[in-house]
Amino acid sequence: MNPRPSIVIYILFFFSGLQATAQLTTEYSATYQSVLSHSTSVYNKQLGDQSPLFNGSRYIAYSYEFKSGTPFYQTNTFRPGSVVYNGIRYDSLDLLYEDLREYLVVKNKDFLLQLISERISEFSISGHSFIRIIADSSNKHLFKTGFYEILYSGPSRVMKKTSKSMVELAGFSEGLHRTIDETDSYYIKSGTSWVQINSMEDLQNCFQMHKKEVQHFVKKNKLKFKKNPENTVYQVAGYYDQIAN
Repeated sequence: MNPRPSIVIYILFFFSGLQATAQLTTEYSATYQSVLSHSTSVYNKQLGDQSPLFNGSRYIAYSYEFKSGTPFYQTNTFRPGSVVYNGIRYDSLDLLYEDLREYLVVKNKDFLLQLISERISEFSISGHSFIRIIADSSNKHLFKTGFYEILYSGPSRVMKKTSKSMVELAGFSEGLHRTIDETDSYYIKSGTSWVQINSMEDLQNCFQMHKKEVQHFVKKNKLKFKKNPENTVYQVAGYYDQIAN
């Protein structure tokens, strides 16, 4: 006899009871979240490959090498991470992020599974956090829907969007040469909208209330947007939040 259905029913009733209790009081919310997280973990272990996480398509690895660049985020090896999928958080996963096509890949028992991007709201890999943003009228400065890396999560939130493309060139002796072109774009949350930062002037204009202090901070710390945009945007946003709050 397969005990799986009874376990699933028990946990689902357990969830319902906890949810009803949480609606009556918020005093034990921390305990509720802890127990719910543990119960979800047990539930997914019981389901195994039938877990709602394990749906998507089989990931097909590249059968050729790239002369320069990589289609993957930092490395082509699996690293520890987590994902919020269909509103459920899954921890302690081995993840691979191919940012050329924006595929998040998880290890299954027998093959590599490419998760459905539309069902992913956020994920982290080796301590780096990503969120999925849909470009619409409220995010008109974000040119495309996709995954954005959170560089700084304070009030002046900073994101980076890495866009990659594959270039193929025919060689006379070695056949087809494939390379990866990469472009990084940076964004800061200003009020209720996102502003793309393309220069030091764009960055300083985001902080009009303390623009002189920001200019002094940039000069004192010898920050150069063209030389190191990621570090510059990160440091300026953090400094602004310190003096503004």
